[in-house]
Amino acid sequence: FLFEHAANILNIFDTKKFYVDNLRLMTNISDRIAILIKEKGISTRALEQAIGCSNGVISRCISKGTDISSLWVSKIIEIHNDINPTWLLTGKGDI
Repeated sequence: FLFEHAANILNIFDTKKFYVDNLRLMTNISDRIAILIKEKGISTRALEQAIGCSNGVISRCISKGTDISSLWVSKIIEIHNDINPTWLLTGKGDI
């Protein structure tokens, strides 16, 4: 019984979904913005231009792992309304 139960637990933890879901929870907003840029196939500068922020605001956020103004986050959500705002803000759920 113990070995069977342990095998089930290992199967759960070994799945790609578990890894992806938990990776998303471990990221901060700058990491999720980088993921968004990659998923959308756009450049960092294109995102900066789309939301109307100065050159380098998003790239510095990503490179330094820092937060950005809620104004820019709300603009990202407004422009990319097909993404999950909860995911962008917290990392929970699907992109």
